[in-house]
Amino acid sequence: MPHRVLSGGYNRSVSSYYSGQEGELRPCCVFAPTRSSEVAQFVRKVTNNGSSGSPKCTIRSGGHSIWDSAANIAGGITVDTRAMNQVGLSSDRNSSHTGLENVANITKETNGPLPEGNSRTMDLMYLFQNGDSSLYTELFALWEEAARLLADLQIVYLLQPHAVTNGTNSLGPEPGGHEFVMAVLTTACSDREDDGKVQKALQVIMNNQIRVLQDEGLYISFKYFNYADKSQGPIASYGKAIKRRIQSVSQKYDPQGQFHWYINSSDTAGFWLA
Repeated sequence: MPHRVLSGGYNRSVSSYYSGQEGELRPCCVFAPTRSSEVAQFVRKVTNNGSSGSPKCTIRSGGHSIWDSAANIAGGITVDTRAMNQVGLSSDRNSSHTGLENVANITKETNGPLPEGNSRTMDLMYLFQNGDSSLYTELFALWEEAARLLADLQIVYLLQPHAVTNGTNSLGPEPGGHEFVMAVLTTACSDREDDGKVQKALQVIMNNQIRVLQDEGLYISFKYFNYADKSQGPIASYGKAIKRRIQSVSQKYDPQGQFHWYINSSDTAGFWLA
């Protein structure tokens, strides 16, 4: 496909990731489709229609997943879909076809489901029911105590209301919930050697805070897909019914499992649907 395998744009693509972990990876090439038919043609070519020996690939949309290999790949092919920015809405406004870059824009304009979000970075998140001021005092005390161990790093504890759902988000909590609060623990550092130390410290903070919430009966096991770490397994937190529905969609549209084994295998992509 002419002009879709990047040469001059290779460095621009690789250097534009949100996190350093992703930007450090070097794919053998970057493929930049502009329409879904080109993606379909690419999948047929790289999988040899399901035969063995196909190259490893991964797909990038906005590129905001932070861990390495979430949306980039070393030595394989990265499909950079940021040029797929077309938007179409049916006349009855009940369905749409959207490029991955414009999902937020079209859903905002039509009052549809909208994700909340837009160095080396690490995130952990959890959800809980709103409590009184004493709860937040205890959560912040645990945060401050552990954060002193990471004094030389950029570290943030973010609390924000979780978006109320109207039931149209297949990856969201059940509709009707209210006063949900999302907590995100975020760090940024420059040295790869600090990764293990930072990850362990964040995990300790989160575990201590979750124990407090569990004692108060306020902890919610749901994991928000956009902010969850690869260790948190958000798909399982949606419940068995939603997971089965997602798996049935995968089996219907990808019966040979090409997106599982060639495009987004468990070691070269985001969250594994198993």
